[in-house]
Amino acid sequence: MDEWRALAHEQTADSYLKMATEEAIMNAVRNRTSPPTLRFYSWNRPAVSLGYFQNAERELDLAACERDGIEIFRRLTGGGAVYKSPHSETNYSFIIREDEGLIPKDVEASYTLLCGAIITGLRSIGFPVEHKPINDITLFGKKISGNAQTRKDNVILHHGTILLHAETTPMFTYLRIPAEKLRAKHVTQAEELVTGLCTYKTVTQEHIHHAIIEGFRTTFRIRFSTSTLTAQEEKEAQELYPRYRSTEFIFWK
Repeated sequence: MDEWRALAHEQTADSYLKMATEEAIMNAVRNRTSPPTLRFYSWNRPAVSLGYFQNAERELDLAACERDGIEIFRRLTGGGAVYKSPHSETNYSFIIREDEGLIPKDVEASYTLLCGAIITGLRSIGFPVEHKPINDITLFGKKISGNAQTRKDNVILHHGTILLHAETTPMFTYLRIPAEKLRAKHVTQAEELVTGLCTYKTVTQEHIHHAIIEGFRTTFRIRFSTSTLTAQEEKEAQELYPRYRSTEFIFWK
C-alpha cells in the first residue's frame, strides 16, 4: 500500500504565503519530490479570497475591505469570492498528479469522488452531510462546504472550506452578492443558505482533520504519514510570495 502525506495544520502564515505554499506543493508533487499531499490550514485574520478569473471591483466592496483591514488575495482556482474567517472554519487542499490515474478526467466526476472522501470522513463523526453537485457539501439542506479545482501541467489541486460557524454578516459586508442570486435560490436571507457544523454538534478543527484523513484513507485505500513541508517547498513558497502579494496579481482582472 502506498503512503501519502498529510501536512500538519497551519495558521500563522498570511494569505499570500498560504497560496504561494499551495503552488510550491503542486510543483513538488509534479516533480515527484513530494507524494500526493493532503494539507490543512486556517486563517489568523479576516480575509477574502478571489477566484482566479474574478474582477475584484465587481466582486468585493473594496472600501469596506480597506476600512476594516481585510486581506484580499487571489487563489489559483476558479469560482466565486469567499470570506475567510479566523474563528469559524477550517480549510483543506489535496494535490496529486493526474497520471496517478486515481482522479477522473471528467471534472464533475472528480468533484463527486473528492467531495465524497470529505463526506465519508464527516459522516464518520456523526454529520449526515450530502454532496450537492457540482462542488458543494450540505448539512440538512444548507451549505457547509464549497470546493474548487484547477489542473495544470499534470497536477490537480482540489481545495475547500468547512464551516464550523456561519458568519453571514461579514460575508455580506465584504462580498457583493446580488439580490437576484438569492432570489434564484428562493431565499431572502443568507442564513437560509449556509450553516456551520457546530450549529448541530460541537467539533474541533483537529477532529475534522482526522476525519478527513480517514475519509481519504477509506476512499483511496491509502496510508497517510503526518509530515511538514520540505525545505525546498518552503524555499520556493518564499520565492513565489511576492507574486501573490503584488497588486498586479491581485487586481489583474
